Amino acid sequence: MHLKKSILLLLLCSSIYSHAAFVQHDGKWSDSRYIPTLTLTEHYDVGYRNFQDNQWYEALRNFLTILIHFPDSPFQADAIFYSGVCYYFLEEYDLANVQFDRYIRMGTTPKHFESAFEFKFHIAERFANKGTMKHPMGLQIFPKIAFATKGDALKIYDEVIAALPSHELAIKALFGKGNLHMKQGEDKESIDVFQTLARRFPKHTLAADSYLLISEIYLNQSEMEAQDPDVCSLAQINLRKFQSHFPGDERIAQSEENLHIMKGYFAASLFKTGRYYERKKKPKASVIYYREAVNRFPKTEHAQKSEERLKVLEKALAKA
Repeated sequence: MHLKKSILLLLLCSSIYSHAAFVQHDGKWSDSRYIPTLTLTEHYDVGYRNFQDNQWYEALRNFLTILIHFPDSPFQADAIFYSGVCYYFLEEYDLANVQFDRYIRMGTTPKHFESAFEFKFHIAERFANKGTMKHPMGLQIFPKIAFATKGDALKIYDEVIAALPSHELAIKALFGKGNLHMKQGEDKESIDVFQTLARRFPKHTLAADSYLLISEIYLNQSEMEAQDPDVCSLAQINLRKFQSHFPGDERIAQSEENLHIMKGYFAASLFKTGRYYERKKKPKASVIYYREAVNRFPKTEHAQKSEERLKVLEKALAKA
C-alpha cells in the first residue's frame, strides 16, 4: 500500500514538473520531444554536430530519438555513450550514470570504455559531495527530489577500481573512497582503503597523501582516545613507511608533527593520571605514570613536567 502511494506521488510530481507531452507515433505513445523528424543518419549527424558544439540539450534530443525509435540501428552504442555525456554536462549526473552503465554492459569492450569510466569517476566525486540531487529510480520523467548518498558514490568508486585495477582512475577512485569514509568518520574503513592504495601504488603521489591522511586520522583518534597507546604505535609505523617510500618528501614534516602532537596527548594523559594519584596521597603510583611519560614520550611538554614531579617525589620517598 505504501509503495502504491509512493508511486502515485511520484507520478503526480512528474506530471507537475515534466514538460513532456506524449503523442501517438507508430501505434504507441511517445514523448513528443523525441519523435523522429529526420532519417536515422540525419538524426545522428545533427546530434553529433550539436555534441561537438557543446549544444548538449539538442544533441541529447537527437541521440534519445535514435535510442527510442531506432533500437536496432548501428548507432545505438554511440548514441548511448553520447547521451550519457550530454546528461553529464547538463548536470543530470544520475541519468548520465545510467547511460554509461548501459554502454559498459554492451558486451565486447566498447571504444569509449575508459572514457565512460572517467565520467563515472567524476559522477562519484559529485555524489560524494553533499547536495547532488537525483531522479527516483534513475528515470527522467520524475523530478530530482532525492539526494545522492554515500552508497551511490562508493558503488561507482568500486566499479571503477574493479574495471580498471591498474589505471590512474583506479588510484583516484581509491583515494576518493578513502576520503569519503574519512569524512563520514569511518576511521577503520578509510585507513584500510588508504593503506590499500599505498600498497598497490607505492610510488604514486596519492600514496604519499594517503600516508599523511592516515596520520591525521590517528591524530584525531588520539585526541579522542588518549588512553590507547596502540594508536601512537600505529602512527609511528605509518610514518616509517612514509619515510621509506618517499624520502625527502615535504609532506613527511606534517606527518612528523602530527606524531609529535599525538605523543603530547599521551604524555599529558599520563601526567594527569600521575597528578591524580598525588592528590590521593599515593606517590608510588604517581611515579609509575610519570616515568612512563618520560620514557615513552620524551621531548614533550608533559614529559618535562613529569620529570620535575619525579624529582620532587623521589626525594620525598627517599626520606620516608
